Amino acid sequence: MKCNFKLLSLYLDGGLGQRKREKLERHLQICESCAEKLEELKDLEAVAAREKLPQVSEAYWETFPARVRNKLLLREREPGSDSFWKKLQGTFRISPFRLKLAGAVATIIIAAWIGRLYIDYRPASPERGLPSQNLNLPQKVAAPAETTQIPAVSSQAEKDQAKSKESIKSGLEQYAYPPVVSPTALPEDKSSSVNKKSSDGAAPVGLPTEVVTAKKPVISKGETANLRRVATKDIEALPVKKVDEFLTVQPGFSAVPASLSPDTAGELHVRAGSAPVLKDTLSAVSAIKKQIVELEKFLLSRPSDSLQERAYQDLARSYLNLCQLTRNKKDIEMGLKRIQDIQIQFLYPSTRINLNKTLERLQALERSLE
Repeated sequence: MKCNFKLLSLYLDGGLGQRKREKLERHLQICESCAEKLEELKDLEAVAAREKLPQVSEAYWETFPARVRNKLLLREREPGSDSFWKKLQGTFRISPFRLKLAGAVATIIIAAWIGRLYIDYRPASPERGLPSQNLNLPQKVAAPAETTQIPAVSSQAEKDQAKSKESIKSGLEQYAYPPVVSPTALPEDKSSSVNKKSSDGAAPVGLPTEVVTAKKPVISKGETANLRRVATKDIEALPVKKVDEFLTVQPGFSAVPASLSPDTAGELHVRAGSAPVLKDTLSAVSAIKKQIVELEKFLLSRPSDSLQERAYQDLARSYLNLCQLTRNKKDIEMGLKRIQDIQIQFLYPSTRINLNKTLERLQALERSLE
């Protein structure tokens, strides 16, 4: 047991338990310093017991409150050197009322500051009114009619359309809509064909051409979208020998044999009389490309619009639909780059999640084509 002088006082007063008392007594038999300290405490207790306390009369306690009050009044009336400091301390002394008042004022100031921050930095709430007229949402392409009249295009409308195309980014120039050569330009009564081995060096095939105008209805199925007036001399100057060159004349028109995939269509020669067996995908591909162009116009004309988040999602889905139809690596690369450029901006979490899902599907399509 270690020396502990506090236990000695409790030992003399009888405040220790039986177990601790026995343990302390065994320690006192071994430790001389604790034994000496215990003797000193016993002597001190004996001296204190011999001293008698002074006896105070009852009259002293009866007049005690009055005497204390008089002394305090006299001390307050006496001018002292420290009276200024006492007054100063009394001025800045914190009372419960002042503490509550200061807490209430601080709470009001903090609440006003937080409200100001919320108003300044809260995200713009989306408009719940009618959708913008500039935003073209995906629509189901109706089946083309058997007989369709093509409206005449004025020169002023062509100028306006040319100006609007200049405002679109350079990466979307391939989605412009040049003049369309009607598939009926390929005569069915011609039996001559182009030899595959000598097609690269052969002279252009002089096929008769046909001008599509507003007065002449288009009877062939699938030729009802984005047709313009084409000069006969311009068509005759184009040596159309292959499907690749035919697509160069009109990028919005996709002529694919019904029995082959789009990947092998570019290797086939266009023969006389083969136009009826070609599958026209003008409506679906052209509609998606036009939707992409209109969405880009909307984003450029209204950069701070509240519908911008929805337009980003529609643009990403349009790129995905286009790539699923064309399965063109160039379109896939452009779609991936455009979606990644959108993700750099500040977006809502829900918009970012939808863009990530579209990006993953586009990347999976790219891997499947490798």
